[in-house]
Amino acid sequence: MSCRPQSSERVAATWSIATLLGAAVLVLVPYGLLLRTLPIGRDSGVFVYTGMIMNSGGIPYVDSWDHKGPLLYIVNALGYLLTGSVKGTVLLEGLLLFGGLAVSMSLWRRLLPTFAVLLAATLFVLTYCATFELGNLTESWLIPFILVTYSLAFVYLCDETVSNRLGLLDWLCISLGVAMAVAMLTRLNNGMGLGLLALYLVVFGTRHRLRSIVLMGVSYAVIALPVLFWLYQKGAMSAFVDQYWSFNFAYSRGASLMARVVSVYTLSQAVFLSPLGLGCLLMGGAVFLSNTQVPKGKKNSFHWLMFTIFCVELLSQMASGRGYLHYASLATPALVLVLVGLLNLGSGPGGFLSGVRKNAKWAVLVVPAFVVALAPPAFALLASLKQGTGVAGSPASELVDYLQANTKPSDLVLVHGAETWLLAAAGRRSATSITYYYPALYGFKDTYAKYQADALGNKPLYIVEAPDSCGLSRSKCDGQPELFGELRAFLLKDYVQVRDLHGYKFWRYRGATG
Repeated sequence: MSCRPQSSERVAATWSIATLLGAAVLVLVPYGLLLRTLPIGRDSGVFVYTGMIMNSGGIPYVDSWDHKGPLLYIVNALGYLLTGSVKGTVLLEGLLLFGGLAVSMSLWRRLLPTFAVLLAATLFVLTYCATFELGNLTESWLIPFILVTYSLAFVYLCDETVSNRLGLLDWLCISLGVAMAVAMLTRLNNGMGLGLLALYLVVFGTRHRLRSIVLMGVSYAVIALPVLFWLYQKGAMSAFVDQYWSFNFAYSRGASLMARVVSVYTLSQAVFLSPLGLGCLLMGGAVFLSNTQVPKGKKNSFHWLMFTIFCVELLSQMASGRGYLHYASLATPALVLVLVGLLNLGSGPGGFLSGVRKNAKWAVLVVPAFVVALAPPAFALLASLKQGTGVAGSPASELVDYLQANTKPSDLVLVHGAETWLLAAAGRRSATSITYYYPALYGFKDTYAKYQADALGNKPLYIVEAPDSCGLSRSKCDGQPELFGELRAFLLKDYVQVRDLHGYKFWRYRGATG
C-alpha cells in the first residue's frame, strides 16, 4: 500500500500531535497508577535492591546474587539515583515505553489512517498492561526496543514510496543490533524473535547483506561491550558467568517437557484471549470474509512474518517451563504488528476498513468482545495495585513501615524466603549477597554454605521469615529436613520473635543494644 498524501502540512502536524498525545495518554494512565501505588514484585524487588546497593558502591553478582542480565541492574540503579526509591525506576520505564510507542505510532502513520493507528496502539497497551505483571522485568524493559524495531521493519517491507530505502535499512539494522544487545543483557532467550527477523532480513529482505550484518554487529557491540568491560573492571565477570549462564541453564533443565508445553499453552491462551489477540482475529477474519485482494509480495505477507515471530517468541519461553504471565508480554509487539499489517491491507481503496468509520455495526460487534477480554486482567491489575507499598494501610506498606521504624539504614536484615522487595522498599541492606534463598534451596554450587555463613557471621539485627519459606521456625523443607539446620539453631538460640505481621515473622537479635 502507498501513503495517501496529506492536504496540507498543517493537517500533518495536527495528526502528529494527536499521535504523540495518544501515546502519552495510553502510557500515563497505567504508569501514573504505578507511581501512585508503588507495587514491587518478587523479581522486581531483586532488581531494585541491586540498583540500590550499586548507588552505594555495590557490584551486581558480587554484592547481590541474581541470574538476570546486567543491563537490568544498571537501569534500576539509574532509577534509584533519580528519586532514591522505586519511583525512579517506574518513571524511567514509563518514559521508555512512551518513547517507543510514540516512534512506532509515527511509523505506522506512514501507511495507516490515524484512527487505525490509535486502535492498534490502544489494543497493544491494554494487552501489555494485562500481561506485564506491574513491570520492571526483563520483558518490560525490552519491549520498547522490540516495538520500534518491528515498526521499522513494517515501513521498510511495506512502504514502496520510501525515497531513501537504504537509509531506512540502516536504521532498521541499527535498531535490530541495539535490541538484540538489550535482550542479551537482560534475559537470553528473549531475543529469539529479533534473531529470526535479522535472519529474514539478511536472507530475503535486502541485497545489501554485508552492510546489514556489519551495522547490526557494530550497534550490538556498542551496547554490549562497554557493559561487559565494566563488569570485568569491577571483578564481577566470573560471578556474572556463574549466575547468568550456569544457573540459568541449571534452572531451565529442571522443568519437564509437559511443564514446558503447558506453559506455552497458558501463555498462548492469555494472549489470544486478550484485546490485542481478539483484534487480530477480527481483522484476520475481515480480510478473509471481505475477499480483500492480497497480491503476492513482501509488503502483503508482512503479517505472516510477524505472526511467525510471535509464535517463536512464545515458544522461546519453553526454555524455563514456567508459565509466568509476564512472559506473554514479550510477544505483544509482534502481535500488534500482525494487527498493523492486517490494517494496512484493509485501509486502502476498496479495503474492508474503507467504510468502517461510517458503520456503527462494527462497534456493536467489537466493543463487547474487548470489554469481556479486558475485564479479568483489569480486575487482577487493580487488585495488585491496591497491595502496593505506596498504599497506606496495605500489608506491604505496613511491613515496610515496621521494618523502617525498628531499624536504621546501617542495620543488616536477613529476609529468609524470596521477598527481597521488603529490603528494597525499606532501604535496608541484606546480611548476605544471596537476598533470596532459592539458589541455596536448590543447592547451586556454594550458595547454601555462603548463605548460612553470611547470616551467622554478620549477625543481622532482624531475621524476617517470609510466610511461604521453610527451614527455620515454620517447617522443614520438603524432602530435605536438615536444610538450614545451622541457621535454625542460631535463630532459636540468639533471636527472639517480636512480631508476626501479615504472616511475616520478625526475629530480633538478643545481643542488640538500643
